[in-house]
Amino acid sequence: MTRLAITLSTIIILALTIIGLPVAAYSNHISHQNPATAIESLPPTQLILFYGSVFQHAAERHYRTTQDMLDEMAHADIPEVWRESINSYNRLTTALVGTLDRLERQLNEASVLFSLKRTDKAEQKLDAATETVYLAQLQLEDIETSTNILGENLGVFITAPDSEIRAAYDFQHQSLARVRQLIDRLNQLRESLRTNPLTAFEFSLQYPTLLEVSAPAVAHPGLPVEIRGHVISPEANPDRKVRIFLDNIQLTEETVNGQFVLATTIPPKVLPSNHTLTVLVAPDGLYSSASRSMAIDISRLPLRAQIDTPQLTIIPGYIKVRGTVLHDNAPLAEASVSVAFKDHTVKLKTSPDGSFTTAIQVPFDLSLIGPQSVNITVEPVEPWYAVILAERQVFTLNPAIVGLIIIASLSTVLLLVSRSRTVVHTLPVDKAIHNEVHREAIVPGTDKKSDRKPDDNKSKILTAYLAGLREVERAAGINIEPQTTLREFLYTAITRLPQIRKPFTGLTVLAETALYSAHVPDENKITLAKSLNGDIRKELKHEAS
Repeated sequence: MTRLAITLSTIIILALTIIGLPVAAYSNHISHQNPATAIESLPPTQLILFYGSVFQHAAERHYRTTQDMLDEMAHADIPEVWRESINSYNRLTTALVGTLDRLERQLNEASVLFSLKRTDKAEQKLDAATETVYLAQLQLEDIETSTNILGENLGVFITAPDSEIRAAYDFQHQSLARVRQLIDRLNQLRESLRTNPLTAFEFSLQYPTLLEVSAPAVAHPGLPVEIRGHVISPEANPDRKVRIFLDNIQLTEETVNGQFVLATTIPPKVLPSNHTLTVLVAPDGLYSSASRSMAIDISRLPLRAQIDTPQLTIIPGYIKVRGTVLHDNAPLAEASVSVAFKDHTVKLKTSPDGSFTTAIQVPFDLSLIGPQSVNITVEPVEPWYAVILAERQVFTLNPAIVGLIIIASLSTVLLLVSRSRTVVHTLPVDKAIHNEVHREAIVPGTDKKSDRKPDDNKSKILTAYLAGLREVERAAGINIEPQTTLREFLYTAITRLPQIRKPFTGLTVLAETALYSAHVPDENKITLAKSLNGDIRKELKHEAS
């Protein structure tokens, strides 16, 4: 009967402690494609005609138009059987168009630098153009090979010579031949500039434009950014229109003359990530266009929040939350603060000194016992500041649950007192455990080996608990006092270290059972004690990292 009462009391304590464990729920996010962004599926003939037109525009040096066409193809509804081939072909073509554009700009810049008597820099541009020509030739060879493979995949060679798809394929080859002629002519110009620096740029009636640009590597949404540059033309220095783009969004347009300093503002809704900043000089009469693109990192300025919450709250009641929001030690006023606990949310704004204070209601709930999360969100008014997401742990106690735990604990204590007539809890914890681990009470007349086995099993469990206890004391920065029970120290420790609540609770229960129960722990309990001790070490090590 006594053993049954002890067992029931232990079960009540464990059950009431576990009631408050939070349950995490996860939601799956399913992305959806917007059908308005896709273009209709293209039949084989139109696909071939499309790329023939792409190469025709490239041969005519309309590189921006060519790139826009290739970008549109990324949204095409390509049959699955051709998708991999088309995507690969698109990548090869995009790379070639970019190389041609870069080659022409290098030759333009070399021509301008020679006219300005900046020979060293002009020759550097020609050296770079030599490598670019070689790259363009290799890329074109890859495209020609891929064109033949694409023709086979689309069934060109099994059709009649006078079919529409065969005519489209011939047009594509003619356009590729024109691209090769362009590469050859650009290479001839490169060689001509090397031998005669005053060679005119024979592919355009316009004077070339050289553009030098510098911009910060990092910018912030809603804040201005300063861009410096220099527009150079060989014959004169007329007023030129300069446009600045962030990705495909035009930020500003101004007329400049020679050197310029332009200030523009990053749009507040731009997402923090790596973006492309482009400065474009528009063509003007006899003067050609020029552009420069560079990477720019858009980020938000970090904020710092000092938030205080109570470690322990009795429910029903209120959790008082107060804090201060700062940036570079300066207060941040009028920021929106949201404090959430369970289904309750309180919203307020920071005062001029950046501080906020509120109290959120904690309802009467039998399940609220143990560590609970209070979530704090700070959203600044200014778009250049980052949002703060913070979480604080508050240990909540329910009086009804505490009362049941006390009753169960007293029942256990009374049973143990009547059974052993000793007050074990008044002993220092270290001494109680030490005596249990090292005692060697052997009853005369009994088998020594069999009498020592239960003590050995208890010793192993208590040894595991002592090892875990030392780790917890070291991590929590507290020491167990002589008058403190194992259960009292458990509640104090998990308030400071909520991540070890589960393994340390289990290890404490095993230690109490080994100390005060008449039952002999088996090997499974020893294995479990060692495992829980290992879990405590892992959680503390993970928290420290």
